[in-house]
Amino acid sequence: ASIRRDIKAKRRSYDGFFKAKVVCEWINGKGSLQDLAARYGVHPNQIKNWKTLLLKRAGEVLEDKRRSRTTYSSKGFRAGLGQGRGIRLDQ
Repeated sequence: ASIRRDIKAKRRSYDGFFKAKVVCEWINGKGSLQDLAARYGVHPNQIKNWKTLLLKRAGEVLEDKRRSRTTYSSKGFRAGLGQGRGIRLDQ
């Protein structure tokens, strides 16, 4: 008789520095999405999700608390990132 064991796979969690490193490597062209996913053992969709999150929150991170807030659309912000460097942020 075989014994059935139900083992739950433990979800891996990554700190922000690891996520930022992987996303920055992708944005800076240091590897394709597939290469980076294989190198770091994560799914390519996870890297895409991290990049989307980074771009959505970039304004919060770079906000100058001493000055009044000016509203920019995130779409316009994302379109301006990487211009002149051949970087596509909509991958």
